[in-house]
Parts: sequence; structure tokens; C-alpha cells
Amino acid sequence: MKDEENVALEPMVKLDAVRDITKKSRSSIYRDIKAGTFPAPYRTGERSVAWKPAELREWLDNLMVANLEVIDD
Repeated sequence: MKDEENVALEPMVKLDAVRDITKKSRSSIYRDIKAGTFPAPYRTGERSVAWKPAELREWLDNLMVANLEVIDD
């Protein structure tokens, strides 16, 4: 059995949930995506996008590390 088969599928995260998680506005999220500082969403339909939870967790982890580095300085 391959490692990929052991990974549980997580539901994709829609924009409203991303806004709740990050406390960012829609425009801030898309501005940060354009700047390359926020993970880009995946198209899930003709007029729908969503984010992978693992990519959001990684972004949050990096944000926390960056904040801790600022505090330690």
C-alpha cells in the first residue's frame, strides 16, 4: 500500500471559513495571494474556489514562527 493511500482526505476550505480562520478580509486575502504571501486557492467549480487545509496550516505555522522571531529580537 502506498503512503498516499494512507492519507485521509480533508475537505477543502471555502473563502468564508478562510476569512474566519485568518481574520482577513476578502480583499486582503487576494492581495496577499498576488504578493505571494498567502496560499493560492484551487478552482473547485466554474465560480468556486477553496483552499487545502494543509496549506493554510503551513501558512499559519509560518506566521506564528515569524511572530515569535519578532518577539525574541
